[in-house]
Amino acid sequence: MGASESKLAFKQSVFLLAGDEDISPFDPLWAQFYTLPESAEDVFALWSPNDLRALTRNTVDLRPPLHTQIAPRKNLETLIYTTIARLQAFQRPQDSDNAQLTPVAEILNCMRILTRLLPYLYEADHLKDWQQDFFWKPRRPTRVLGGTDGRTPIYFDGLDPRKKFQRDEIEQAIGTPIGETLLELIIDYLFFPGFAIPRRVREDGTLDTEIVVKVWQSGIGSNKSLNCTKEHEKHQMETLRLLIALSSKPMYTQTSAVATCDVEPLTWMTTRLESRVTNGIVCSLLNTVLKYNPNAWNIPIDLTTKISDPKKLLVMYALQLLLLLVTYQAPLNDKRNQFRHALSMLHRADDFQFIQQGLSQVLAHPIRSTSANLSYFQNKDKALPWAPEMLSLLWELMQCNRRFRRYLNDTGGALDYVILLLFYALDAKDHSTRHGTLRLSIFALQTLSVEAPFATKLNTPFAHSETLPAVMRIPNFHGSYGDFLICSIHTIFTTPKGRLEAVYPALLSIISNIAPYQRGLARATSSKMIDLFTLLSSPSFLLASENNHTLVMKLLDAINGILDNTVKDNPRFVEVLVGSRARFKALRTLTIEGALAELNRQGQERKDRGLDGGNGQSYSRGPSMDSVRSPSALRTPTLEEVPEDERFDIGDDDGDEIEGVDNDMHNGTPHLDESADQLHQMSEKARGKQPASRVMALSRTTSASSLPTVSTITSQPFRPSQEWLESWYETLPLSTVFKTINEAKIGGGIPEKTTRSIDQAMHAHNDGKFTPGANIELTNTAPVTAEPPSNFEWSSVARVWYMSELWGRIYIQEAEVSQGIGGLYSGTNIVLFKRSSSTQEISLRSPKGAIDAVGNSLAQRISNISLKRE
Repeated sequence: MGASESKLAFKQSVFLLAGDEDISPFDPLWAQFYTLPESAEDVFALWSPNDLRALTRNTVDLRPPLHTQIAPRKNLETLIYTTIARLQAFQRPQDSDNAQLTPVAEILNCMRILTRLLPYLYEADHLKDWQQDFFWKPRRPTRVLGGTDGRTPIYFDGLDPRKKFQRDEIEQAIGTPIGETLLELIIDYLFFPGFAIPRRVREDGTLDTEIVVKVWQSGIGSNKSLNCTKEHEKHQMETLRLLIALSSKPMYTQTSAVATCDVEPLTWMTTRLESRVTNGIVCSLLNTVLKYNPNAWNIPIDLTTKISDPKKLLVMYALQLLLLLVTYQAPLNDKRNQFRHALSMLHRADDFQFIQQGLSQVLAHPIRSTSANLSYFQNKDKALPWAPEMLSLLWELMQCNRRFRRYLNDTGGALDYVILLLFYALDAKDHSTRHGTLRLSIFALQTLSVEAPFATKLNTPFAHSETLPAVMRIPNFHGSYGDFLICSIHTIFTTPKGRLEAVYPALLSIISNIAPYQRGLARATSSKMIDLFTLLSSPSFLLASENNHTLVMKLLDAINGILDNTVKDNPRFVEVLVGSRARFKALRTLTIEGALAELNRQGQERKDRGLDGGNGQSYSRGPSMDSVRSPSALRTPTLEEVPEDERFDIGDDDGDEIEGVDNDMHNGTPHLDESADQLHQMSEKARGKQPASRVMALSRTTSASSLPTVSTITSQPFRPSQEWLESWYETLPLSTVFKTINEAKIGGGIPEKTTRSIDQAMHAHNDGKFTPGANIELTNTAPVTAEPPSNFEWSSVARVWYMSELWGRIYIQEAEVSQGIGGLYSGTNIVLFKRSSSTQEISLRSPKGAIDAVGNSLAQRISNISLKRE
């Protein structure tokens, strides 16, 4: 905005809106708001948080029917109507002489006013009923006080004040809900000629102002670019920012209600748009995100500077909006998400190659920078700011599009993503504020691991591991991708910093899913698997939680998968297994009395050494790897207020409905509740008579990883008992392990058939050395014995975590872009998560503690249905 006098006059107009006087919709004051500002910064600076909150102060609306309603200042309604009416007027057909003068500045200012205002409306909890009525019910006549006495109500159409109504007409519907009208206008502006896309000229030389959905850039859905200029991209960016602000209601919703919160703008966009519009938006957003190359001319961006370039902002907002649309499911609405369906329908190999290249050039940035040794850039090995969002996009694609998963396996791209996902997990494991990124990476790996072709591909030898970033290097590593994956999982399990129990079941599910297909496992890998068994089967871990035994069972499933299917191809694994037989015997002879006595003895020793602060009890703490070494008491938080709603499944694969696409991934897998009932209905004695494979198949099916359900969490510390031990002890799948051990040579410790396998494998190569994976036929993807794979399962708490993760990232990125008073959300009272005043750090809220802390009890999720006693 220009001189200080004009700014002062503008500010005085803002103050007038908060007064008691209702300003006429015909007053020239309204035009100042969308004509005077020259930038988004002007709008944000001159509409301070105090100014906006003054507009949302309580008043009482005395309109019929005979009840009072809490409502904001009447001038706030008029401001919203005025800005929307202006946006609507600019889209009306214009004559050829005036069509060349698109009022871009006014359009942008109207959008900026709404972008600035909406978060403060959502913040005002007392206006929830008013918001629902005003935005999402059919439009009714509005009113202001006027007339000669200044007190006579005047009723009119808010979008067209020239249309007047009588008092007895004020309850009639005069148009579609104002929220729907606004969304239709904003969507149209994404494809408005002369604003978001270039102008078109007709054959007769006149300008074509018709709104036609066209993909912004070449790539998916279009092989031709619209050649948008920087100005067009800036307008696209501000329009996307408004759509995100319009959808930001979850940030101002209690954690207990966010999973079932109806975000009306997202509901409307995902269920009401025409398919051509949906496809145009999906392709435009995807191409914008995937075509941006942060490493142009092989020069990495400087991550020490904040995101301010309009092109980067466009990519950021496009990615955020795409994720919000794809992951949203309207509560109490049976209509499928059209954006997710569009993503699931992608099938062309060229499209998948385009997607893979776009994802990789962002996700691989830290690894490429390290290998290139570009030491003259600060933070060269750091991830790009929007890398976590790209991880989410990768995970969503893998969940909803089976063809994409198959493409990754067929082309070998899945192996590249193993390394990338492990990098982000390992890089984040020691930083509690980045554990959300770690979870995304691990859950994406789990989604990949359910595919048999992927598990078989992991037998490919992995070379050049020494070129990886230091955070993920394994000293003297030699082996396959499967070896590297298992060794990296061991590193995450045994990390000394932070509490990572939220991903323990997922990590074990990955190992269990791939184990039946692994051949030629290295000795180091085998030793680390047995080391994991030692940690999980130790009394200090087993007795720490009522459900920790399920983690041991999951790892035993993986061990049995190897012994049942590829024992001849894994001689080193058998060697390590036989050499560690005492550890398995210790589990077989476990008793409560003996375990508690040993723990008390160890606790007393630690107390004498001053290592545990005087607490010698080690059986009531939480299930962490660190707790095996350092016992401490832990009370598990509760989530009674979080409703459980199993209808919703973010991972729904709409593509499964397509004829010709099989559903083999889930064949033979009982439903969660069905499996739980079968186990529950078995008596203790009956379960003992059941074959171990049958009981564990039911247990395994219901123990797939997700965040804990409400019913499995208690606030009472766990006290192990003999009755608890007997409820699961007899079902431990140890028979295969001891059968293998018993078949070992008395002197050599290795079964004869395995010894012959070693000799054959060694002499099969010219150098006489055993090479992991070298003798594997990669097309063999059918193990003799294989349980249904454990995929990620969604629960209400998992949805809360994921939604909070997405909105937390949006908040952090927006705070980085617009610091200080210009922050879109930073000046509001966020409810979904807590913010640190000194850093950008956020932590998620829950009814009785941080939702992140609930993840520390994730092991309890998988035992909710595991071998319950009648």
